[in-house]
Amino acid sequence: MQSQIEVINDVDAKAGDYVEIDLPDGNVLGAAFKLYIIPLIVLVLTVGISQFVLKNWLASGNAEIISAVIGFIAVVLVYIRIRLKYDNEQQKRRYMANITRIIDEFTVCGSSAKEEEA
Repeated sequence: MQSQIEVINDVDAKAGDYVEIDLPDGNVLGAAFKLYIIPLIVLVLTVGISQFVLKNWLASGNAEIISAVIGFIAVVLVYIRIRLKYDNEQQKRRYMANITRIIDEFTVCGSSAKEEEA
């Protein structure tokens, strides 16, 4: 099974080379936080605040529906803001994997073919 991902190639690896890639854990966790946790917090806060405000202003029972729509709009705006902020090349490189070294054809998955023969 082969997978393809876009990586930073500072070691001049060629197509077909076996390579070791690195993606620091902090980058993965930071990206996940920005893409999942922040929009979730915004959704909960906007729905809660808008429902509290609308229940006091509206006599009808539409406060829940309007709050849900406001929450959805807020999440869309958060994703647009994230996209605009991290759309430049420097920010993209921050969250990309790096090729750390080219592995020779006899060394794959941390063990060499010579070790397996012994």
